[in-house]
Amino acid sequence: MGDTTTPMAKVVNEDDAGCLSCYFIGVMLSLLGSTLQSLGLTFWRKAYVTHAALKEKEELVRLRILRQQMGTNQEQQGEGLGEVDSQSTHSSMEAASREQPGDSAAEGGNAMVPSTCFAIINRRSARFFWVCGFLMFAVGNALDFVSLGITKQSVVTLVGSWTLPVNALTANCLLGEQVLGLDWLSAVVIVAGIVLTVVGSGTAAQNWGIDRLVERYQAPEVVALLLVIATAIFVNLCIMRWDYLKRHRIAKERLEIVEEASRTVGALYCITGALVANFTVLFGKAFSQLMIKSIEEGHNYFNDDPYSVLIVMIFCISLPSQLVLINASLVVNTVLIHIPTFYVWWNLGSCVVGGIFWRETEQYNLFNWCMYLSGITLLVVGVVASNLAAGRKSSTEHAADIKSEPQIHHDEEPASLDENDPEG
Repeated sequence: MGDTTTPMAKVVNEDDAGCLSCYFIGVMLSLLGSTLQSLGLTFWRKAYVTHAALKEKEELVRLRILRQQMGTNQEQQGEGLGEVDSQSTHSSMEAASREQPGDSAAEGGNAMVPSTCFAIINRRSARFFWVCGFLMFAVGNALDFVSLGITKQSVVTLVGSWTLPVNALTANCLLGEQVLGLDWLSAVVIVAGIVLTVVGSGTAAQNWGIDRLVERYQAPEVVALLLVIATAIFVNLCIMRWDYLKRHRIAKERLEIVEEASRTVGALYCITGALVANFTVLFGKAFSQLMIKSIEEGHNYFNDDPYSVLIVMIFCISLPSQLVLINASLVVNTVLIHIPTFYVWWNLGSCVVGGIFWRETEQYNLFNWCMYLSGITLLVVGVVASNLAAGRKSSTEHAADIKSEPQIHHDEEPASLDENDPEG
């Protein structure tokens, strides 16, 4: 009889053996998944930009109401119309801060409040963009999940850098974000890095059963690695929460719009999401590998060891956590900043995890090491170039804002808060 074994079955049945066809199938699935993930991230950013435009208008109206309330209290005190103690003033401020912009429309403030139709359109369009982004991102992750089961973890994540050149196109077309020559240069360098990495990494993928997986998870070096990653995630989350509370407290005290997070804090959002993604890809590969083995061989490997339940649980917790952190990062970062920062940390972390847990580099010869390290170097250079481009665009936009900002005397009310200004 002829050999009816499928390429996927070959990689399952041949322990630690290379399967050229399924290797490149995994690479192509990863490229397609990266494209969909990039589109999903762009649509998510579009949703937040659309929603933020409306929220900023509402916040300006809320601050105007609050300032008017405070001015009324001051006038009452100055004209002797009644003693207003600090407690009643504070209560008035709290009441004004809770007042919704739509409530002032009945008092003749229609010019200052976005119309109901405008608000509904923006919220619906934002919801539409978010749902589209979620579906694209979910399908992209599903393709990566399958790819993890038939090729190396580090290859899947490194090929995922294809997201950056795709992002350079989509950010300009869908978001109108400025794309510089450095962005295109970084895209070319990243593509070259992907090619070198794929060629140099070899086709042999570790194909372990549940017993071998449990043994590796319990190895001292793997336990130490997971503890380091978990500690870094916890510390970053504490810093991000502290910064969030600080910015909102300052805005409330000064009666101003909450200022944006600094670039350093914004980078922490990206890095934290990437660290959680390393948990996702580590346990996701084990989950995918066991599932493919179970399907191809007709034996449920998840029943062989209770530890398999823990693998699935950690994967199911880390995946949605990763999505939440990515969404949080897209709120404080542009797509052209988030994606390069996220992927460089995800790639580096995946290379470390792949080398320590999966021992992917044990069979490398001199050629493999030269190609592999050259590819990683080009990927890092491409990401650095992308971040330099983001810094230049940020500086240009900041200079343009300062140049176009109207001169306001200290005794004047800002134009955006003037009650005759329809844009307020």
